[in-house]
Amino acid sequence: MFGQLYRLYKRLFLKGPLQGAISLFSLAFGISIAIIMLLFIRYELSFDKFHKNKDQIYRVSLKETTKEGESTGSAITAAVGPSFYDEFPAVIDFARVRTPAPGYLAIKDKSIHCDKLSYVDSSFLRIFSFPLIEGDKNTALSAPFSIVLSESTAYRLFPDGAAIGKTIRLNSDKLLNVTGIIKDPPPNSTIQFDGLISFSSLNHESAMFLGWDGGWQFVTYLVFTTDYPIESFKGKTKDFMFRHINQKYEQYGAHLEPVFEPLSRIYMHSAAEDSYGPKGSPGYILIFIIVTLFILSLSIINFVNLKTAYSSTRAKEVGVRKVFGAKKRNLISQFMGESVGMSLFALVIALVLVEISLPGLNTFLNKDLQLFGSGHQFLIILLPLLAIFIGLIAGYYPAFHLSSFSPIEVIHGKRFTGMSKKRFFNILLLFQFIISIILVISTASFNKQFNYILNKKTGFEKDHILIVPLISGDARKNYNLLKEKLKSLPEIKAISASSAPLGSGLTMNGYFPEGKEKPVMINVVDVDKDFIKTYKLEVVSGRNFSLNPGDKSKYMVNQSFVKMMNWEDPIGKIISRSGKHEIIGVVKDFHFAPMHQKIMPLIFTNKPYAGFDVLNIQFQTGNIKSFLASTKTVWKEVERDEPFIFSFLKNDLAQSYLQEKKMKTVLYVLTILAILITLLGLFGLSVFTTVQRTKEIGIRKVMGANSNEILKMIIREFSIWILLATLFAWPVSWYIIQKFLDNYAYKIDMPYLYFIAASVITILLSWITIGYQSYRASVTNPAETLKYE
Repeated sequence: MFGQLYRLYKRLFLKGPLQGAISLFSLAFGISIAIIMLLFIRYELSFDKFHKNKDQIYRVSLKETTKEGESTGSAITAAVGPSFYDEFPAVIDFARVRTPAPGYLAIKDKSIHCDKLSYVDSSFLRIFSFPLIEGDKNTALSAPFSIVLSESTAYRLFPDGAAIGKTIRLNSDKLLNVTGIIKDPPPNSTIQFDGLISFSSLNHESAMFLGWDGGWQFVTYLVFTTDYPIESFKGKTKDFMFRHINQKYEQYGAHLEPVFEPLSRIYMHSAAEDSYGPKGSPGYILIFIIVTLFILSLSIINFVNLKTAYSSTRAKEVGVRKVFGAKKRNLISQFMGESVGMSLFALVIALVLVEISLPGLNTFLNKDLQLFGSGHQFLIILLPLLAIFIGLIAGYYPAFHLSSFSPIEVIHGKRFTGMSKKRFFNILLLFQFIISIILVISTASFNKQFNYILNKKTGFEKDHILIVPLISGDARKNYNLLKEKLKSLPEIKAISASSAPLGSGLTMNGYFPEGKEKPVMINVVDVDKDFIKTYKLEVVSGRNFSLNPGDKSKYMVNQSFVKMMNWEDPIGKIISRSGKHEIIGVVKDFHFAPMHQKIMPLIFTNKPYAGFDVLNIQFQTGNIKSFLASTKTVWKEVERDEPFIFSFLKNDLAQSYLQEKKMKTVLYVLTILAILITLLGLFGLSVFTTVQRTKEIGIRKVMGANSNEILKMIIREFSIWILLATLFAWPVSWYIIQKFLDNYAYKIDMPYLYFIAASVITILLSWITIGYQSYRASVTNPAETLKYE
């Protein structure tokens, strides 16, 4: 049986190798893209689902409501978790995670930098399913100044493997005892860490406030009893919140409300604006799904179109088989079997393409997609069913239409083309052009928006700024000495200190601007007098900070703050927070947060709470390596025990738009593949059409038509369908683009020129694709085509 099928497929491919290859590989490309998208979606939806008690774990965020609006934060005060645990029997456990912070760990003369160090409750190891490689999960984080290192961090610090029981330094000023080694968190975890420090260590820090009025820097997870109806719990927290915090907040017109988010939904559907760790985008996934379905549809249409088109060439074969006794059911089985077999063969090719592509895709997307990974058993059933379904669709026409032919009429040469078959082709061709035009318009528009976001001026210097974090207490105390020594380097044009660099968002606090009876949440950054100069900000009114000690209590604001307050002259106005602060200057608006957000009101203070956190160095040099070496030398003169850690602001900001950049690249590739698949199908159909119309073309030439007239006739027929497709594609494209742009605070205008360009490009590519084959047919000598008729 298999030998007969092999000989049959071989004969079919030898008879029409080009058409066979086009239909086979275009279908394989479409299926491979669909498989990759299935793997991607499954991976995105798998975040945090590896935890054993995932259905009982909820993150509690706080939603603040004022007359200015609402905001939800996942970083809350430390007392929230213990209070819920103490007062509600339904809460059977809790764990707090201090928001990850950079730091460095050292032992003897060796130190390493870590991006994500967190203080966590001892219950963390009990609640979450992060495997502990060494140590006891019940006691590893119980004692103060204990640390559990991630596997990769432990290897960097102790390559010989002997880590448990060792004492290491944290940021030069704390000694920690290594009590455990934990497996690195998987990529599909929203909780990421390099090291976990016992939460009880914070009780020994005098500047740390762990009550309800403390710092909003702790992410809290609650564990509820099994199958507890969380919706009913929300109604029980009103009195609880009033007693603990709202009694005070409501005096100022504010109200706090807990928001309970299931652990497994945080990655994709977090309600918090400050959600830490990786974050997914349902909108982007929806776009990828739509594009993938379009591409798969194009592949299926190509396969069905070409299979159906070339089936008519086998009419005589059907007649001969019927003469020799073949029944209709035998012919149906044969045609269906051929179609399904070819579809399954395309699936095999697709699987090979996926396996080849995944390593590069994982590196580019920073994912861990696996074709034969655990939990992918559904593919074993789904993919063959998909291939069989496609094969059945493609084989339907030849199986049921050709098998009904009369053998006498077929053998005598009667043709069975029919209007129904032509109408079927035209509908599929129209659908192909609609999809292609939508993809070209949408992708071009998406990329224009991405380029707009990536290239929009931030309003501050970012290309030549070096960021040096001041991690330890010693570094923060010595920042003035560091500034003075670094100023001696010829490459440095300006240097300043601040609580944070610009571009990635700033913290918020409550303030009482003059004329306001209730507090307003405002973004704030602590800066020294050289900050304005370093970032090339513009003071549009008033003045900058100076060395005058009185300026320590003064504030500066941005233009958006003035607009919010509706002040004509803000200079001299008072803002209250732990005292009264006079406004001395107004700074021109700039994007201190990513471009996804509108420019919000901002306050500049000249007095940091616990010292500045970063040095901002504006440099000008062509030799970056030499500049960094000189800067490191100066750093080591002042901070001998602290490693020199740096980053370029431009690179840091690029991380904020990494998702857009990857989205842009992936959409480019998918759209190019979609267009190629469409053109392949169009080329295959044009070859078939011109071959089928060779006799007609010969007669037209005998009757006086020239080659150009014939070429125009063939091209015009295809062009009419493209123009008709445009009428359907334009409104759909407009709707898709409009919905996409609604996600951005700063966006492009609707690019109507792209609508025209996409249709023109589609027409030109179609002309090129069908032009060569049509030209060959139009210049053929009619004597060659008619001599056997």
